Formats: sequence, C-alpha cells, structure tokens
Amino acid sequence: MSSRTGQRGFSVIELMVTLTIAALLVTLAAPYFGKASAQANERRVKQQLVQDITWARGAAGAADQKSLDASLASGTPTVTLTINADCSWTTKVSGNVNAAHTMATTPTAMSCAPAATAGVPTLPTTFTFTPQGFLSSTASSGTLVLTGTTTSYRLQILYSGSVIETHATTGVDS
Repeated sequence: MSSRTGQRGFSVIELMVTLTIAALLVTLAAPYFGKASAQANERRVKQQLVQDITWARGAAGAADQKSLDASLASGTPTVTLTINADCSWTTKVSGNVNAAHTMATTPTAMSCAPAATAGVPTLPTTFTFTPQGFLSSTASSGTLVLTGTTTSYRLQILYSGSVIETHATTGVDS
C-alpha cells in the first residue's frame, strides 16, 4: 500500500458537513429576508403616498398650470388625489391623470381604511386641494390606516394639506 502523505484538499465528508451547515443557515435566514423585503415594499408605498399628497398640495398652488402639464391652458390648476381601499391612488391636475404621481397598483398586499375615529369617509375618497394648498371645504381631513402583511401605518391628513405619520406598528400578522 502506498501512503498519501502530502496530498492536500478536503474529503467528501468534510465538504458534505460544510454544505449541510450552509444549507441549514440559509433555511433559517430565508423567512427574515422575505419579511424585510415586504416591510421595505410597504414602507415605500407609504412614503410614496405621503410624497404624492405633498406634491398635490404644492401643485395646487402652482402659479402657472403649464409647468405641471404643457397641454393645459394657463391658470390655477384643480388638483385632486383619490385614494382607493387597495392603497392605490390617482392624482389629477385639472382632470388629467398625472402618471408620475399616481400608483395604479400597489406592489404589495396592502389595504387602506379610515381610522375608527377618522373624519375620512369610506374609500375611495377624493381630496381636492385649494390654490393655497389646503384641502377644499368639500374634502375631509382625517386619519387613514395603511395595513400590510408586516406593518400598519396611521397617516393623519390635515385640512392644511399636511400629512403626519401618527403611528406605525410592525408584526401585524404575528
């Protein structure tokens, strides 16, 4: 019999043990990656909604409507934002949809609802902004609750057109 001294490398057993440990670690970590991804998508939807409400507020006070949409005549624009129960929304400037500030479908399973004590009527609801950036007298202010699979956000929409995140909770489905 010849001796194999001097040969380098790993035995099959060592490789199998290493691969088994790596597979176990990946199996244990996978749910956390999925939850982190869902939380990031939900946070993005909430942040986009707040950004679009803020944009609509500013757009309502724009001095020249052509700066918002070149196809429109000059004048003060009428800006509305309609929020649906599936957390999608549509922003319109003088009746024309502004695609840059509209979310036709949400990338994650979320729902929107008025808070129990909110002045917001049932969804869908439309917020109309005055040229000063306030909500019109026909629009309701109040609190919306955006609920996803991992996080729930409470957004308070004030008559001034401002949006305040009053509360966020994680672990909604746990």
